Amino acid sequence: MQAIYEYLFGAASFVPHGYCLAWRPDLIAIHALSDGVIAVSYFSIPIALILLLNKREDLAFKRTFGLFALFIFACGVTHLTGMIMLWEPYYGAQGMIKLMTALISVITAISLWPMLPKVLALPGPSQLRAMNERLADEISDKNEAQIQLHNAYSQMEAQVVARTRELQEVNQRLKEDVQRRTLLEEELREKAELLTATNAELERFAYVASHDLQEPLRKIQAFSDLLKREYENDLPEEALQYVLIMQNAAHRMNKQTKDILTLSRLSWDSIKFASVDLAEVVEEVEFDLAERIEESGGKLEIGDLPLVPGDRTQIRLLMQNLLVNAFKYRAADSTPEVKVNATLHERGAPGTGGAYVELTIQDNGIGFNQEDAERIFSIFQRLHGRSEFDGTGIGLAICKKIVENHNGAIEAVSSRGEGAIFKIQLPTSQPTRRNNDAGRNEAI
Repeated sequence: MQAIYEYLFGAASFVPHGYCLAWRPDLIAIHALSDGVIAVSYFSIPIALILLLNKREDLAFKRTFGLFALFIFACGVTHLTGMIMLWEPYYGAQGMIKLMTALISVITAISLWPMLPKVLALPGPSQLRAMNERLADEISDKNEAQIQLHNAYSQMEAQVVARTRELQEVNQRLKEDVQRRTLLEEELREKAELLTATNAELERFAYVASHDLQEPLRKIQAFSDLLKREYENDLPEEALQYVLIMQNAAHRMNKQTKDILTLSRLSWDSIKFASVDLAEVVEEVEFDLAERIEESGGKLEIGDLPLVPGDRTQIRLLMQNLLVNAFKYRAADSTPEVKVNATLHERGAPGTGGAYVELTIQDNGIGFNQEDAERIFSIFQRLHGRSEFDGTGIGLAICKKIVENHNGAIEAVSSRGEGAIFKIQLPTSQPTRRNNDAGRNEAI
């Protein structure tokens, strides 16, 4: 029932006809007055026809007159809805009314053709007098038939009353169902708000916890460095090995806490949208990774990259994490080759369906099984041990968070030993702020 109501009277995504007329008072008045006068005139004609039919019970072709009355009345309703549509965009209801008017008009037009031979065959006055004399003899029989018809009508009326009562009961049940659904929707909304607040609290907790861990970690690193430097010659080799293990663990934990801090700081509200030159950002990251690329003998190919709206700091962090992974996860005896390209699509952006840029980072590294493509974007998820590749397992979670902050999508396509392709979809227009109450965004 709700779906039918939304179809008939849902107006969220439409505009009224007055909008097309630029809300000019003169045009609005002309159309409203014209449709109103036509509607009133159309409503008066069926009334006259009904009065005529009631006054002249002997009038022939009542069915055709009735169809004409119904057709003219439907035309009046169509003009009335046209007047309403100047202010309210009830296109579903207007379409159904027009469809009903079209059906009635077709039935009326069809009924005219069989009627023509009958009209032409109507008798003249002399024939009518003779027929009236014969009909006088049949009056008694017709009176009897009228009594029977009246009895049948009474029975039908009783059935209509019973049916009306049943429909009222059904409507009451539907009303109760709508009320229950409204309560459920309100409960879901409250739970969604609670979930949002809980997530925000968890982000604040992650930030505070990671920040507070920095100080004891610095002390562990400082005192372990001091212990190694001051007592390296006095400690046995096994003790020095313990100190080295402690330093490595502290270093890894320090990197993890920094990555957690980075992830907790990535929120939509912190984004400052502006035009970002992807080519310039990738070149900066390439400069930062120059030593790593040179040591591996690798090659980075950069295609034509466009401008996109976004937060430059987050976009740079996104590209840095993806390119670091592309050069890191490779076989020991292979030469890494990484390609960065972009393609503009006119429609299909995540969420909005509009234009977007698809950015691809392709490498010839060790790859991974495709069934792990979703898991790698979860925090602390690693497909390889620390003895094979260093890392915190947070980098790709940061990438996913950045892409989501930009209203985009990220996916990975790979097979083990065949390299990987990371695809990022970034809309070509971004909202400058979110307005959850209005349900709209202001875009750049």
